Amino acid sequence: MEADLPSRHCALGQLVIALRNIGQHEKALANASEAMRLDAKDQYARQNLIAAYFSLNRFDEAKAIIDRSSAEGMNLVVAPIFLYELGFMRGDSATMQSAIEKSKGLDVEPVLPMLRAQGE
Repeated sequence: MEADLPSRHCALGQLVIALRNIGQHEKALANASEAMRLDAKDQYARQNLIAAYFSLNRFDEAKAIIDRSSAEGMNLVVAPIFLYELGFMRGDSATMQSAIEKSKGLDVEPVLPMLRAQGE
């Protein structure tokens, strides 16, 4: 029976999403950090932590997690979206173009042209 229950870090991930949706960003960050502590190799825990940092305008910390994940060979599906948004906010067209290139062949590839169009 216990094997049928979701793991604690998965439950925390769902809680993080719910907290972000209702604007409880500090609580979301605390729970995302705990999920990462429980399973540092879980890509969803990392993505939730990045999103929590973004919600709090803590972009350097979010970027550091993206960079560390890449260095560890972890391919975060949503990383190109976060990188594009970061480049847009900083007026860094090279980062935006790099994010578009990194998205090629990924499920998120169609999202980046929409983000580009919103910024024009």
